[in-house]
Amino acid sequence: MRTFLFCWNPNKWDWETLSRDAQSSATGKLVPDSWSCFNRKVQPGDRAFLMMLGRENRGIIASGWATSETYLGKHWDPERARRGEKCYRADCDWERLIDPDVDSPLFVTVLQKKLSAFQFGWTPQASGIRMPDELAESLEKLWAAHAGAFTLSIVDADEELRVVKDVCVVKFPAVILTSMKFTAKLDLITPKYITLNRSRIARRLQKLN
Repeated sequence: MRTFLFCWNPNKWDWETLSRDAQSSATGKLVPDSWSCFNRKVQPGDRAFLMMLGRENRGIIASGWATSETYLGKHWDPERARRGEKCYRADCDWERLIDPDVDSPLFVTVLQKKLSAFQFGWTPQASGIRMPDELAESLEKLWAAHAGAFTLSIVDADEELRVVKDVCVVKFPAVILTSMKFTAKLDLITPKYITLNRSRIARRLQKLN
């Protein structure tokens, strides 16, 4: 699974529905979106993070998955769009979205300190930068700790589900979610089931935490 960093600068584009979208995300719903993308190799199922730039509290505010390949679409700048200009975009679903006016992003300063070994540029000029796999794995753990335990990574075919002393543990590539009260039938909990029911599981875990 590849991981890409998308960027948003509130000084250049007004996200009018951000507050409502963040509240929707907090209930466990996926937030469909479309984002400008410099990298044309994005594929459905790739992991996506969203970096907010242009403010002192700049940092990561969202995680999700790409749901399309890159394509030429309407330019994100309204003025340039009115002139008929286009830009490459990729559709995505945000599984966790933070409103930076309400909750704290995962600050760039924290990323630079905690993940300094990777020497990654966290404030790129272009949106849709691919992260090294090792960096992405470390970021998953840091983001999960910051955004909450109900943040779900994508499920691979060989992922595991096991029960230890009535505790259901769903093992993801970089995140382990544990719920003492998870009561779904084990014969229904397969990688495909988890993939198709991310938002339902997220809501369930949010209620329990």
